Amino acid sequence: MKKHINKISTIQKAAAGIGGAVVVLASATDFFAGNYLVNYAIGRGGDGGNRTVSDDANAKIEAQKSADAETIINDTKKQMGLSATLFEEAHPAKDITILSNDNLNLYGAYYKNEAAASDHLWAIVIHGYRCDHNSMTYNVLAMDLRGHGKSKGNYIGMGYHDAKDLIKWLEYIISKDKEAEILIHGVSMGAATVMMTSGESLPENVKVFVEDCGYTSTWEIFANELKLRFHLPEFPLMQTANFIASNKAGYDFKEASSLTAVSKCER
Repeated sequence: MKKHINKISTIQKAAAGIGGAVVVLASATDFFAGNYLVNYAIGRGGDGGNRTVSDDANAKIEAQKSADAETIINDTKKQMGLSATLFEEAHPAKDITILSNDNLNLYGAYYKNEAAASDHLWAIVIHGYRCDHNSMTYNVLAMDLRGHGKSKGNYIGMGYHDAKDLIKWLEYIISKDKEAEILIHGVSMGAATVMMTSGESLPENVKVFVEDCGYTSTWEIFANELKLRFHLPEFPLMQTANFIASNKAGYDFKEASSLTAVSKCER
């Protein structure tokens, strides 16, 4: 009887050891995947700019299956790049740098409109995810967001840090022109930046916001991309990635919410 009990005890210990090992392995895998997701999505050198998604997702969107559509998209990107180059050649920018609240050097390009009806009319244009100021050239102040182009930063702000950086750009313009009337226009992640900025306490010089195809929150856009690109569930990877991002990049994916910010907008 005693031998039988000892045998059961040995089996229980072995099972507990195996169970513990499985838990440790699962936790390590989750942490590795979460860390990979953070670096992939918001790390300066990450591959998150690759918009290739699964065949299943493509099957739901007819245009994405079309070789003609891909050709049109690629040709348009090339044309945009050429247009930006030609614009830069005809209208050389004045390089501007400012310092963010967390001591990052941020770069901007200022294009003066000599034919403007008023010297006090300004537009700030904000590029999208993994682009830079060259994709937003319109006789305006076009900055590189942190983690992009010539601006410093190891992690992309997804609009959250960028909204606070944008306030610094507003302060720069107003320091040069106290009568400035400012329009802020953003595309994609730049549009999310515009929305997140709209909920801040802003100077009266800011008159208009234009957001073009922004997203509701960083959490939701990443959870959606996680499903489309990797066929992976939101839980537990998003929770782990969010914890890592909070420590590495200094912001919470859920806190970076365009909808919450817009609800506070007074313009």
